[in-house]
Amino acid sequence: MARCLDSLLTPDAAAGEIEVIVVDDGSADATPEVGADYVKRHPGIVRLVRQENGGHGAAVNTGIAHASGEYLKVVDSDDWLDATALRVLLRNIRNWCAAGEAPDVIVSHYCYENVARKKPRVVSYRRFIPRGKICTWDDLGNPGIGRYLVMHSLTYRLDVLRSSGLELPRHTFYVDNLVATVPLMHTRTLAYLDIDLYRYYIGREDQSVNEKVMISRMPQQLRVNRLMAEQLQVGEIASARLRSYILHYLSITTTISLMVALLSPEPDAPQQSKRLLADIARVNPEAYRAFKRTPMALLFGLPGRLGSIVPRGLYLVLRRFVGFN
Repeated sequence: MARCLDSLLTPDAAAGEIEVIVVDDGSADATPEVGADYVKRHPGIVRLVRQENGGHGAAVNTGIAHASGEYLKVVDSDDWLDATALRVLLRNIRNWCAAGEAPDVIVSHYCYENVARKKPRVVSYRRFIPRGKICTWDDLGNPGIGRYLVMHSLTYRLDVLRSSGLELPRHTFYVDNLVATVPLMHTRTLAYLDIDLYRYYIGREDQSVNEKVMISRMPQQLRVNRLMAEQLQVGEIASARLRSYILHYLSITTTISLMVALLSPEPDAPQQSKRLLADIARVNPEAYRAFKRTPMALLFGLPGRLGSIVPRGLYLVLRRFVGFN
């Protein structure tokens, strides 16, 4: 947590351009003391908000409610931001706001800082979003198979977050998928900065995205997937490119959910997969049709045991060469 906070407290913070909201979500460790110490050392910059435990989603909800800046970025307490990239982000925000051209969302790179690997792996969007200008969704290219904008790559204008009606469920992991999609449906303009801003610290055994942990929390993954299907109704989105992208993201999330269920030892996991697909088909037929057109849907739909053996084998190959957590 100290590493995270130190990365945010740049000279720009001292100049009043950054506020840091620390949400103590009923922590049982030293979080309150650490947060209070930073408030004392950085008065007027760091704010500590304490609440009963509600999980990651409740903490993000609280952060959004207490924020007062022009833009908001969620930074998990075990991650951090690159100082040089943060200065670039702030300089651009300053210029855009002065010119009255502030984009609805800013996209930047994030880096997998895997504890088992010597070098970080950068996820960039150079082939997806034009650089050097504020653009609309219709200016964007194809994100590519498996490539999508995650919470770590997004910095939203605060009023877009609030007007989107985003309300994350309590005591549920994987809500970052909702942060990365629900407000995005309300964006019109984007800006892409070719900077490695967010450092995503992964590879620990107790982490929520660890394979074993995800399998043990399969119901929460499926719950978020259902919430996405309910809330990501693309019929009223004017931009065809944005509609396509939202369906693309939801298809990827559904693929992950089905893979988690496939790897689960729970005897009712296959039935839960079927119920998930049935629920998506019921509440969001367009999303269901989009998923059924994906290559992974075809593999999951292979007859008999092939429908489990082939996707599982493909996952194991990708995990080895891509380096999943």
